Amino acid sequence: MIVIFDLDYTLLDSKKFRQDLASVFDMNIDEFNKYYEKYFKSKSLNYGIEEHLKILKKQKQINFTEEKKIKQKLNIFFKKMDDYLFPGVEKALKYFRNNGNKLILISFGNLDWQKLKIDNLKIKKYFDKIILEDSAKGKNDFLKSLKNSQEKILIINDNAKETFAMAKLLGKNCKFKIIQGPYSYNIKHKEKIYNDFENFAKEEIN
Repeated sequence: MIVIFDLDYTLLDSKKFRQDLASVFDMNIDEFNKYYEKYFKSKSLNYGIEEHLKILKKQKQINFTEEKKIKQKLNIFFKKMDDYLFPGVEKALKYFRNNGNKLILISFGNLDWQKLKIDNLKIKKYFDKIILEDSAKGKNDFLKSLKNSQEKILIINDNAKETFAMAKLLGKNCKFKIIQGPYSYNIKHKEKIYNDFENFAKEEIN
C-alpha cells in the first residue's frame, strides 16, 4: 500500500508552531495572523521566512542588526521542529514502514519554507518520497502517475477539499482519513474527522 501524508495540521501541530513562530518576530498570534492575512493570504501568496523579512525591511520595521537577531532566533527555533510533531507520529510511521508500505510526504506552499521545516524533522527518514508543491496537490504529476497503479492508496490529510480532489484523481483504489484542522470542513462532507493525529493513530493503529 502507498500511504500519502500531508504535513501541516496533519503530522505537525501547526497551530502551536505558528504561535511560537509569531514570538520569534515579537508578535502575538493575533498580530501575526493579521500580518499574514494582509501581506500573504489576501494576495494569494504562500508564506515564507525570506518573504516576511523582505516586507519588514521594505517597511523599515527592522534594520540589518535586527534582521540578524531574528535569523539567529529562527535557527534556534527550527532546531526544535520535532517538538511540534503530534504525539504518535513517529510510532505510526514506523508501523506503516514495518508493514511494507511505501510512505510519501506531500506538502503544499512556498517551496523553500516547506523544505526548511521538513529538513529539520527527524521523521523525514521514514519517507520513500517527499514532494513539495507550490500549486494544488490534485494537479501534481506524481499523483497523476499513480492513477493507474494497482496498489491500494491511503491519504491522511487535514484539508477536506484537497483530499477529495486527490482521491478523485487517484481513483477507486484510494481511501482517505481526515484529521481535524482549519480546513477539515472547507467542503461539505459526512466523513469522519479525527481530532488530531494522535487520535487517528490510537483508533486505526494501536
